Amino acid sequence: MAVLVGDAGTELLLDDRPLLATAAWWEGQRWTATTDGATVSVADSRSAARSAYAFSHTPGSLGTAGARGHARWDITLGPGEETVLGVVLEIGDSADTVARDAAAVAAAFPAEFDAVAERWRGTWNSAFEPDNSEFSGHLPTLRTEDADLARTYYLGALLAVYLRNTTVSPLGPVFLTGGPRLGPTTTFFWDISEWARTAALLEPEGLRRWILAALAQPYDRCHSFDTRNLLPVGNHYAANDHALFRTVKAYVGVTGDLTLLGESAGGRSVLQHLREMAFRPSTLRATFGGGVLADFGRDAWELLECVPNYRDAVVSLNAGYVGMLRSLAALLRLLGDGQGTGTASGAGIGAEAEASLAEAEAAELSAAVLGQYAGEGRWMISHPEGDEVIGHCLDFELVAAEMAEDLSADQREQMVRFVTEHLLDGDWMRALDPGDPVAPLSDRPDHGAAGAFAAWPGATSFGLCRLGRTDVAAGVLRRAHRATSGGLWGQAMEVAEDGGYRVAGRGVANRDSNAAVAVTEAVLAGLFGIEAGIESLSKDIGTTRTPYGHLENVRAIGFGLPRGPQ
Repeated sequence: MAVLVGDAGTELLLDDRPLLATAAWWEGQRWTATTDGATVSVADSRSAARSAYAFSHTPGSLGTAGARGHARWDITLGPGEETVLGVVLEIGDSADTVARDAAAVAAAFPAEFDAVAERWRGTWNSAFEPDNSEFSGHLPTLRTEDADLARTYYLGALLAVYLRNTTVSPLGPVFLTGGPRLGPTTTFFWDISEWARTAALLEPEGLRRWILAALAQPYDRCHSFDTRNLLPVGNHYAANDHALFRTVKAYVGVTGDLTLLGESAGGRSVLQHLREMAFRPSTLRATFGGGVLADFGRDAWELLECVPNYRDAVVSLNAGYVGMLRSLAALLRLLGDGQGTGTASGAGIGAEAEASLAEAEAAELSAAVLGQYAGEGRWMISHPEGDEVIGHCLDFELVAAEMAEDLSADQREQMVRFVTEHLLDGDWMRALDPGDPVAPLSDRPDHGAAGAFAAWPGATSFGLCRLGRTDVAAGVLRRAHRATSGGLWGQAMEVAEDGGYRVAGRGVANRDSNAAVAVTEAVLAGLFGIEAGIESLSKDIGTTRTPYGHLENVRAIGFGLPRGPQ
């Protein structure tokens, strides 16, 4: 028995004889294509949607079949000659209108095409201009003699601009996680948190609305939400608490907008959401091991999906909760009792008492995390059956980001060495050490050993900075732009046969994904130290000048924005 996949469809063969076959992919669809000899029109049988294709050069032949159209041009070019074939798509609810408009644009294709490019140039320039009319904020301008570092920084910024959609959602501007090809209305909580400071700098008003909409979702049982219909999508991710907390913290740390904390989302205040998320470990304590670590359950699909043993009490998200508890304590002390939210604790014990409770839980959890250190930069997963050593970048990233001050000098050095010797690879990296025993069972280019999710180089670079190795981080960031293919990074980049990296072709990996904006985040928060957290609301953290260059127009508290009520 065999399955033959062809250009038109699929056949099931038994002893080389066809048993079953699908119809051609363009047949039997809800859409019907027609042509008048100059344009192709497509009608949707289930809605009023209509579209039309028109051409700058009349095709030599133009036909339709089912839902598809096909055009052919036969052109003879001499040496050095070139021609441009323009294709125009118009979408609307009137067949006559879209056909007429498509033909009009096609007739003036060079000028229309140049106008589109000029509009994008204007949008790009606005992304770095204070008081621009396109965005509610702007990004810092990086001035540096380091061309590679600059290219990575600006390509990350370009990716954010590219995946910002201004019309799909009633929220206003939103950053799509993987549109427009897949998930054209969807944002994942985890992905945007990897560059939440950058989002808060560029589009603070949009991010504020997104936060309130996200917290109104049942984030205990989904991984993302549809920003058009404001509905949950997918299964639960164990990273949701850390992702949403980190995004709120970044927004508040950049803007100083404490009024967000009193806003209601899903029937409770944002501050109450933060409290519940930070204190979650007390409800998740493992019944095995020391009984302190949070147990995230046996379903690997709620963690890294493709790494079968990355479940139960993993170090990464436990370290994340340590950071959340400490940030909550700092926030409670900053707010004090009152501030329009009742007692800041929401539990009637007062802000200082609850801050002390949060710090005590963080200290206990931190000690339990450190107890899982396996040496040589690796960490142990705690299972009911016992502990298991793993070498994954997520453990490095969250321990370094949230617990750098808890680590000894030897642990820091070993963690850096593990990354440089086992994870970094050419212009990119591998999420899982290829020598790890579970690597053959984790053959996926985002979280396994075949490559890395596009956020991981940025997150790893930030972790390296937190461990005092900005030099290594700068090297990672200088090289990252060389891994792009087709212009930018995809959801994941996989190692190719020649040892280079390309947008992942295996597995379900988006060609368009916002995760790699984390490299821009790493430049700002890592190399320049603009961490924009709760602590930065009361003291200076970060600088605009380092050996790597200088930043202009930083619209954040302590820089372009004054401290005090915003």
